[in-house]
Amino acid sequence: MFARCQSSGAASTHRWLLPQEAEAILASIAGMLGTQIDSEHPIIEAELPLDGSRIEGMVPPLVASPCFAIRKPAAKIHRLELAA
Repeated sequence: MFARCQSSGAASTHRWLLPQEAEAILASIAGMLGTQIDSEHPIIEAELPLDGSRIEGMVPPLVASPCFAIRKPAAKIHRLELAA
């Protein structure tokens, strides 16, 4: 597992999930959202109701092993001003 933060970039947490653990996490999230993730529905994309984090997960046959990414909402929004 990797964690990424603005100040230090990506860093390993030195923790690994077994494929069964990653699939169980994805199945739990899918169940919480009233959907499913399986070989016929191998992708889940959603906003988590607890804090607004976004998750995208995939399972075989789309990928070799279950995987997912969780993105927390930005703490500060930087606006782009259009130059005239």
